[in-house]
Amino acid sequence: MPLPRREVLCFDGKAVSKASAKATSTQCSNCGTFIDLRDVDIRVRSTQRIRTRGNVTVHKKGALLGTAFHCGSLVIEGSVAGSIYAQETVEFRTHAKVLGEIRCRHLLVEKRCHVQCIQPVHVQTLTLQGQLTARVLASGLVQIGRQGRLEGTLNAGRLSLEAGGLVDGAVMIAGRDDRGPASGRWIVKVDRGVFPFKIPSRRSAPGGSVVRIN
Repeated sequence: MPLPRREVLCFDGKAVSKASAKATSTQCSNCGTFIDLRDVDIRVRSTQRIRTRGNVTVHKKGALLGTAFHCGSLVIEGSVAGSIYAQETVEFRTHAKVLGEIRCRHLLVEKRCHVQCIQPVHVQTLTLQGQLTARVLASGLVQIGRQGRLEGTLNAGRLSLEAGGLVDGAVMIAGRDDRGPASGRWIVKVDRGVFPFKIPSRRSAPGGSVVRIN
């Protein structure tokens, strides 16, 4: 029986290679770049160069002080200062201020966490249970929970907003409905359906969620 394999994105963000799920390293099938696949735990303040497609965990007393980090997935319980380039998920479990940009497949901000991003956040999907201050560019679905709050600007494919969730800033939804592109429109998803309507200057959404447009 063949061993399971995993997809490995090259550090340039272009080519995807295949590697054994148990491999500790591989090479990019396109450019030949060496790719480390080992996991990394950060438990103290560190300036080490993180360049792996393994999973990285920054523990409560840990801090990554470099300018840029490459990884598979990243869990942040401590602090990270530089730009983050993750193939999969970036998860914030604590308050954080990120000076660099974030690029990942999925971004998760847990409850009772406030994350401030100085540079843009590029994701496919976003799950927001806490507070995020950022310019967000999401190609897919942005989900904002009951305690979720987004301050800044949002450009997304779709928006799912639970009752109690808040978006405070400029919003552009690139999804489509039966009448064509959703230019100047947005979509709020609540428990009983999806309701498209014109963007107002201020409006209470179905279920009590509030969206404010600057």
